[in-house]
Amino acid sequence: SGFLRAGMSAYLAGYSAVCYSGALAARAVDTSTGAIQGTETWNAANLLDGLSAGQLANRVVLSSNNGSGIVFKTYSSLPAAMQTPLNKNSGGTVDNNGQKRVDYIRGDRSNEQAAGGIFRDRDSRLGDIVNSSVWYTGRPGGSSSAGFGSFASAYANRTPMLYVGANDGMLHGFAADTGIEKLAYIPQGLAQGTLRNLTDSSYNHLYFVDGQPFTGDAYLSNASAWKTVLVGSSGLGGKGWFVLDVTDPGAFTEANASNLVLADTTASTDADIGHIVSPPVMDDGI
Repeated sequence: SGFLRAGMSAYLAGYSAVCYSGALAARAVDTSTGAIQGTETWNAANLLDGLSAGQLANRVVLSSNNGSGIVFKTYSSLPAAMQTPLNKNSGGTVDNNGQKRVDYIRGDRSNEQAAGGIFRDRDSRLGDIVNSSVWYTGRPGGSSSAGFGSFASAYANRTPMLYVGANDGMLHGFAADTGIEKLAYIPQGLAQGTLRNLTDSSYNHLYFVDGQPFTGDAYLSNASAWKTVLVGSSGLGGKGWFVLDVTDPGAFTEANASNLVLADTTASTDADIGHIVSPPVMDDGI
């Protein structure tokens, strides 16, 4: 037998193969029967698509420059390794549309063909979610290790989050209670690689952030503190992995980019790191 808590929700993710759009919705769970209700509590794609121009400009989209967190927003401030591909069309010709491609990837739709632009039309700002499952992160877990008790107490009431990868090139972090996006992360290898193809009018589906994210609490010796860390991968979309500090969703800001990104190997050439497609496994005995 199981115990169903009042207010429990089920989170359902998926995609449409027509324009490669994604879906993520919350539905209430009947505490008596365990049945998932038909009415959506919130729909993340609808919320993203409903953002105003001002809200879109404030969307927190980060990437990495060799393991150091950066804001993915202004083309001219991006590393040269990202600028070069983002300033070319699918044929490899420089077209000086670098900023427009950055804007498109961040969700701007003013340069889509339906609006008179040159880029691919989308049904939604949320890309297709295929092999990446939704990972829920609430209060810190249990541990008897030194210092963990005060850490768990400090973050006992933090915003519960859902993390999932999508083939719009982003690992998304949504507030579990509202569906509002708090954070998006573009792996470095994608940002300086094939991510530009998303804008092509002749785009054929590619996998970008297709791996399974997971979170856990860990004591980081370099910070001399307990943290909740997220480890993610691009799955079929690329090699390597990345690590984010997701301890405090209230700290998901552009100004805090350098502290939120802990590592990113997706642009490395390490022959020992391949496509990570297996479900995550945690070993507390290490």
